[in-house]
Parts: sequence; C-alpha cells; structure tokens
Amino acid sequence: MRLALLALACLVLPAQTQDPAYDPLQKAYQSLREKKYLDAIDHLLLAVKAAPERASIRKELGYAYLKVGETDSARELFEHAVTLDPADWRAALELAFLSHETGREARALELLELVRRTGDAEAKRAAEEAFTRIDSALGQAVERWTAAVEQDPANRAARLELARNLDKRRQPARAAEQY
Repeated sequence: MRLALLALACLVLPAQTQDPAYDPLQKAYQSLREKKYLDAIDHLLLAVKAAPERASIRKELGYAYLKVGETDSARELFEHAVTLDPADWRAALELAFLSHETGREARALELLELVRRTGDAEAKRAAEEAFTRIDSALGQAVERWTAAVEQDPANRAARLELARNLDKRRQPARAAEQY
C-alpha cells in the first residue's frame, strides 16, 4: 500500500506546475529591495512574458518604471492592467493620475468617473477629489480661452487652445467648432 502511495505521489508531483513567473518575480523583488530598478524591470519583463494574463505583475512593472522616471511606460502598463482586471480600483486610480500627468486628461476624467460610480468607498472618495480638481482646472482654462476667442475671434492660437481644453474636458462637439 505504501509503495502504491509513493508511486502515485511520484506521478502527481511532477504534474503539478510551478508558477512560471515565480523565479523572475523573486529576482525582481530582490532587485527592488536593493534599489536596482533597471534590474528589477528586466526581471519583471520576464515575469510578464511568463504570465501575460496577470495584471498584478504589470502593476509592479509600472511602479518600477515610475521609479526610473518612465511615466509613459508606466501608464501603458497600468492601462493594460486595468484591461486585464477592470475591478482593480487602485490600478484604475493610478492610471487616471498617470493619464492626467501625461496630458491625457480626457482619459483621466473617464477613469475617475468610472471609479466614482463603481469603486469601493475609499476609491470613490479619492476619485471624487481628483475628478473635481482636474475638471475645475479644465473649466477655468475653457473660460480663459473662451474669453480670449470672444475678444479676438480671428486668433487661431486661442481657438486651438480652447479646442484642446474642450477635448480634454470631453466636449468634442464644442471643440470641433474651434478647429
């Protein structure tokens, strides 16, 4: 009987698969602890390749890119992480902040609006504050540029800035009137 159990165990153990991202993740976390961010990025890229469906690895890679100042790369990774796990409100908020920081205010407002409607209480509160701050700043810019266009309707630069701010505020029909 014992021999049969041992034989069965020997057959089952090799069939169990180890997490393919385990080794690169362990190396990445060690590199992060040592503040070797470029090495961590290399290991995290391997982990993403080993487990492309795992949003959490893309988030970790995004944070590592932020450590080395690669904001656009980080934003792209958070975008993909949110696609993989739409219920991750922290990733959605991080993506909203990065979108705002990289000049994609319309995307930031879209994400913040989504989290305001569907996130947990903490995420809703953070999204509400950020949405209000960004939308208010854009609203003030629209008012300034509207006044500039009214003062000089032939001013193409003012019309272009007004249109850009209207686009950022997700008002494409009004923006189209200025292009």
